[in-house]
Amino acid sequence: IIFFNERPISMPASTMQPAVPFQQRHYLQWMAGIRALGGTEPISSLQLALRLKPDVIYFLTDGNFNSRTAAELSQIVQRHSAIHTITFGQRGAESLMKTIATNNRGTYRFIP
Repeated sequence: IIFFNERPISMPASTMQPAVPFQQRHYLQWMAGIRALGGTEPISSLQLALRLKPDVIYFLTDGNFNSRTAAELSQIVQRHSAIHTITFGQRGAESLMKTIATNNRGTYRFIP
């Protein structure tokens, strides 16, 4: 789990973690303490996630991105991870998020 605002906010672990009940409770408690503050700069967070080479990435946003960030995100095409994208609340980033999903073997969803 990697949140983003102006910088990445990674879960407190150095490697991928098993989804066992104890770990789930631990990281859900950690997530509950994260506050949405600041801007919407996902590039470094997405790069961090890609370095882990997971099978799947779920990229969620409730905001829009500046033109520089949008241009960088639209260029991401890689082989290791499928990137599924989700926007919720507003559709400002919908076109970009669809592009990211399409370019990376993922799907796109909107949640009102």
